[in-house]
Order: sequence, then C-alpha cells, then structure tokens
Amino acid sequence: MNIWESSCFLVPARQPMLRYRDVEELTRLSSRTIARLVNTNQFPRPVKIGRSCRWRPEDIARFMGQQAGGMAFAGGTASGQVV
Repeated sequence: MNIWESSCFLVPARQPMLRYRDVEELTRLSSRTIARLVNTNQFPRPVKIGRSCRWRPEDIARFMGQQAGGMAFAGGTASGQVV
C-alpha cells in the first residue's frame, strides 16, 4: 500500500467556470452591459485565467437571485409591469 491509497481525500465536484457567452445567455445582458456593471461594482468580478475571464457559477446565481428579489423595489414587478 502506498501513501496515495492510505490517505484518500474526497474533493467536492466543482462546476465548470462560466465563459462570457455563458454569462450573457444566463443573465440576458450584453457583454458591454456586463463590463459596465463590473466596472461599477454592481456585477461579480470575473476570475482571470491567463488572458481569459471566467465567472464562478455561484457568483452569477447569487447576482441573479439578488436581481429577482429587488425587481419589485425598482418600480416594477417581477414580470416587468409597472404597478
């Protein structure tokens, strides 16, 4: 028995990082809007991997949850109708 067999670690499976196109599709925001929101600290900052930008899925899910919860206070309802 070697050291690797005797000391196994269970590492939780991580979801793959999201690309710009993935984030655009999920949020329905344009790349320019995403960049503007990142620059004004209203959107999660991406993680730089080499020359690429990637987002953690949990960060985008949290952002979308906050947006859905705050829509009623922004002058409209969740369906986009003004009350």
